Amino acid sequence: MMTNVVDSKVNKKKAIGAKTICFTAVMMALTLVFTAVIEIPIPLGYANLGSTMILLGAFLLGWGPGLISGALAPALADFLLGYPFWCLPTIIVKGGMVVFYLLIAKKGAKFGVKLVVGTIVANIWAAFGYTVFGAIIYGSVAAGLASTPGLLIESAINAVLFIVLAKLISSTKAFNKAGIF
Repeated sequence: MMTNVVDSKVNKKKAIGAKTICFTAVMMALTLVFTAVIEIPIPLGYANLGSTMILLGAFLLGWGPGLISGALAPALADFLLGYPFWCLPTIIVKGGMVVFYLLIAKKGAKFGVKLVVGTIVANIWAAFGYTVFGAIIYGSVAAGLASTPGLLIESAINAVLFIVLAKLISSTKAFNKAGIF
C-alpha cells in the first residue's frame, strides 16, 4: 500500500522526458551552428542567425528547455570563437530574448499578433542589451552605440526569418502530431 502512495506522488510531478531532452539538444546544436558558422555580411560587419534558432527553441520547447538552449548555446559559441568575455552578457541577453518572447507569445503560439510582437520585443531587447554590454566591455558609450545599427539589422533579419519559420511550422500537421504543441 505504501508503494502506491509514493508512486502516485511521484507520477504527479512532471518529469522531463527523452523527447524533450532530445529536442533541447537539437535546438542547442542548431543554435550553436547558426550562431558560430552562418555569417551574413551587413554594413559594419556580419549578422548571424542564432537568434532565429533561439526564438524557434522558445516557440517549440517553452520555458525551461527553451531558456537553457537559448542562453547556453550562443554563450558556448562566444567561448568557442574566442570571446569568453561575452559569455555572461550573452547568457543575459539571449536568455532575456526567450523570457520576453514567452511572456508575450507563449510556447507554440498560433501565428498572429502576439507571436509577431513577442518576436519584435525579443529582438529589440537583444539589440539594446548588446549595445549596453558593448559600452561596458569596451569602456565607451560611443563604442556600444556604434554597434547598434548592425545589431538592429541583425535583429530584423532574425525576426523576419523566425516569423516565416513559425508560420510554416505552426501550419504543419507533422509538428502537431509529434506532440510538440
